[in-house]
Amino acid sequence: MLNFQDFFNKYNGKFLDFDGFYGPQCVDLVQYWSQNLGGPRFTGNAWQLYTQAGVFYTQVPNPPIGGPKQGDIVVWAYSYNYAGGHTGIATGKGVSTGASTDWFECFEQNDPTGKPCQLKNYNFNNVLGWLHQKTVMTDTQKLAQIKIWRNDTTIPDSDFRYKVGTII
Repeated sequence: MLNFQDFFNKYNGKFLDFDGFYGPQCVDLVQYWSQNLGGPRFTGNAWQLYTQAGVFYTQVPNPPIGGPKQGDIVVWAYSYNYAGGHTGIATGKGVSTGASTDWFECFEQNDPTGKPCQLKNYNFNNVLGWLHQKTVMTDTQKLAQIKIWRNDTTIPDSDFRYKVGTII
């Protein structure tokens, strides 16, 4: 798996066509990013990605207080361009205080039409929200959150076995 900087270095300035259809589109770059993370393959137009968070991503709705973090998949509404919407990968840079002058930086492709993968600054107009990768936990971490285990319960884990003490 590539971290964001390595992913950016690999694809910046390139045209990506993940599915071999329609030429290089914004969704193609995001498909490569999701695949890199071990996430799902998306279907449909860019604006439809926001509804496909599933078990791998968390939907974070716009308004922008806090803004997207590096690696979040930003999704614009159909009304952004009255075509397929738009999508890209947040760099984590920007200002998001709730003011009309707020902005964020995004690694994207095909905006304007025909441009390769590039960095571009955007305001939060027409942004539906972003998809944030959920934290992957081991079985032990998941079970530890449940807090119903009794003394001397052994929880199997793929990495090790963990003996749970008293949980209050």
